Amino acid sequence: MGAWVQIGYRVPPSSLAAQGAQLTHDGPCTVDPTEWFEDWNRGGTLYEESRYLAEWDRMLSLVWFEEDYLPPKGGTANEEDEDSDPYCRELDGTLPWPDRTKKR
Repeated sequence: MGAWVQIGYRVPPSSLAAQGAQLTHDGPCTVDPTEWFEDWNRGGTLYEESRYLAEWDRMLSLVWFEEDYLPPKGGTANEEDEDSDPYCRELDGTLPWPDRTKKR
């Protein structure tokens, strides 16, 4: 989906991860994607689930989108976008195996 959390990015203050050892919420919660992902303008429902690991004094967070497909940047989805998706193209009986010359 092209959503990346930048290295060194500060945890959003409203996220479950920001609660650290004081985490009281159990289970996933809905968060705004723009809080986790810089320059996100495609919408979607983002979920976050966090666990505090006391042994290492660390917080582990998992974020995911509810949808399997999000509209492309700056617009809405249309049929052309679905046709250009390599996972949805019509099968032709030829398997795309990697080239042997790249193998060591």
